[in-house]
Amino acid sequence: MGAPAITEDHVFVTTTRSPSGDLALAAISLAEEIRCPFVTRGRRPLKGLIGDPERVDHPIVVAEHEIRFEFGGEVHRFHPNMARPRIRSLVKGDKDRMVAAAGLRSGDSFLDCTCGLGSDAMVVAHVVGREGRVSAIEQSKVLASIVRYGMRTYAHPAVDVVHAMRRVAVVCTDSAHLLQTLDDWSWDVVYFDPMFESTLSHSQGLSLVRLLAYSGVPTKETLGEAARVARRAVVVKDRVSGSLIEELGLSVISDSGRVRYGRLNV
Repeated sequence: MGAPAITEDHVFVTTTRSPSGDLALAAISLAEEIRCPFVTRGRRPLKGLIGDPERVDHPIVVAEHEIRFEFGGEVHRFHPNMARPRIRSLVKGDKDRMVAAAGLRSGDSFLDCTCGLGSDAMVVAHVVGREGRVSAIEQSKVLASIVRYGMRTYAHPAVDVVHAMRRVAVVCTDSAHLLQTLDDWSWDVVYFDPMFESTLSHSQGLSLVRLLAYSGVPTKETLGEAARVARRAVVVKDRVSGSLIEELGLSVISDSGRVRYGRLNV
């Protein structure tokens, strides 16, 4: 499993200038969750917050309706990525390839073992509705905390997207270890969308993931645990040029465009 470029040892949390009391408390809570420093902003510029000139720290800035990470002179914001157009298409009655590959329906439970920005989990939360259950697992402490905070606070006129993300539970842990602790048949569908090195380096919309996520693919042992936990299916996403689905012994059920899906019925 490839380690991320940025971990909790390289960041601090602060706020926008002159924050409200509630916003400051939310930022302090986030810093405690990540286990990194909280730095009171006041009216200072971000450059004035770095205390040790020998140490390169990167700010996570908490605002009223967004959270952003600043790195290398660029601002990286939490956003729903492709979840917004995908949910819009579902509302219009169109099909979604991942939803079809997983055979999802209202009331299902879905365990996403590779959260990233949580886009797939948001789409699933829309499909399974209030009676369903969606958890997204993210090993990176920094990314998990940013995504969890973003899903709680993100504001947008697309209410279907906002309602869906509010129903996603983001859990920070190693999915391979978590699966070993779960009961048999405890989730309807278990899902993997591995973070490949080449995918991370070329996806502009996934800049936060590229900086903060672990890369790697599930092993056969992890797939076996997922098959034990799943009631109906394990689904794996792969690049169209990849061989992961075949290596894991899954059947290819959707193969078009830049990605394909494999499924193991259980």
